[in-house]
Amino acid sequence: MSTCYLFSLQRWSQHSFSSLHLLTLALVAILTLSGCDGRGSGGGSSGGNGDDVDAKQITAFSFVSPVVDGVINQAAGTIKLDVPYLTNVASLVADFTFEGASVTVNSVEQVSGSTANDFSNQVAYTVTAENGTSKEYSVSVAKAESLNRQELNPENLAGGDAYGISVSTSGDRAIVGAYKDNSNTGAAYIFELQNGEWRQAAELTAQDAASENYFGRSVAISGDRAIVGAIWAGNSGSAYIFELQNGEWKQTKKLTGSDAAASDRFGIAVSISGDTAIVGTQNDSGSSTGSAYIYDLQNNGNWNETKLTASDAAAGDFFGDTVSISGDKAIVGARENDDNGSNSGSAYIFELQNDGSWNEKTGLSAENAEANDSFGSSVSVSSNTAIVGVPGDDASGANSGAAYIFQ
Repeated sequence: MSTCYLFSLQRWSQHSFSSLHLLTLALVAILTLSGCDGRGSGGGSSGGNGDDVDAKQITAFSFVSPVVDGVINQAAGTIKLDVPYLTNVASLVADFTFEGASVTVNSVEQVSGSTANDFSNQVAYTVTAENGTSKEYSVSVAKAESLNRQELNPENLAGGDAYGISVSTSGDRAIVGAYKDNSNTGAAYIFELQNGEWRQAAELTAQDAASENYFGRSVAISGDRAIVGAIWAGNSGSAYIFELQNGEWKQTKKLTGSDAAASDRFGIAVSISGDTAIVGTQNDSGSSTGSAYIYDLQNNGNWNETKLTASDAAAGDFFGDTVSISGDKAIVGARENDDNGSNSGSAYIFELQNDGSWNEKTGLSAENAEANDSFGSSVSVSSNTAIVGVPGDDASGANSGAAYIFQ
């Protein structure tokens, strides 16, 4: 390794030098300094030790989701990880640290926390040192042979809490509502999967919590954001947005309908997808006609409201009793709509338009709809696929029920 020398020009009082001598000294200094490689001051590639050009090893390896740590055997050059039964191993993102110049898979440079790979079979990670030598790690993933069942118990659960009235999951997080906690004030609990175990991460309550609010009657979670409905907050109902900030779940917004009225039951159903949330209002207009409100998060931090109603809205439809949202599509159930007989039920698809508005795309109903089917009692949408529950369907016997997929 080259060594650097620092030369200083001093005043020579007793000797004189010709221009040729001075030029020679300057050339020597330049040639000497050009041999410096900067390693003495901490140079080197990211993840590597600048003083060791032969360094080439992975020092830590885990998956972003599910959060699972790998077991590294440096001598054998292997990394092993165990993931849950339902994990999609065909597209997993690794989070890793290393010493060396680069990490590649099939000559494709890997970015920690970003690059996805198919782990259906062993994957070879190659770490290349600064001097060009390399080391290969064989990464293998084993899926659990069956579903792992774990009961989620919050720390302060008490009789009568109605814990589990509402649930939602997103990746390695889950949220559970307990709307009768603390004299019907209500609470919600967030759990996170950590190395194969679900652990309580937070207990959520409203900043303006009060008895009989029924906070937690509905819940939903999407990434680092959750929404909780409280159907009697302020008598008309509210929904609360929580966000994970610096490791803590904090309430960042309280949502209410811009035209809120007493007994609306705003928050009877909630759903969230990224920066967009939807809230159902079962009793809007005071006659159970119902409505739903979509809230889009703006760059300035405000949530822009759009009110949804059915094109054939009528009293007693309970439009908004169930809701779901995914990207630019939303679905709203109206389980007591009478279009195909009393309480036959309907559901409605809404789509986001280029101008930012949400328009009704189509109405949905059962193929052989009948009275009291209650089509729309449950709804969900994901991308271009929607599903609707019909608990009153009689096709396989009285109230045997049915479910319909729409694409």
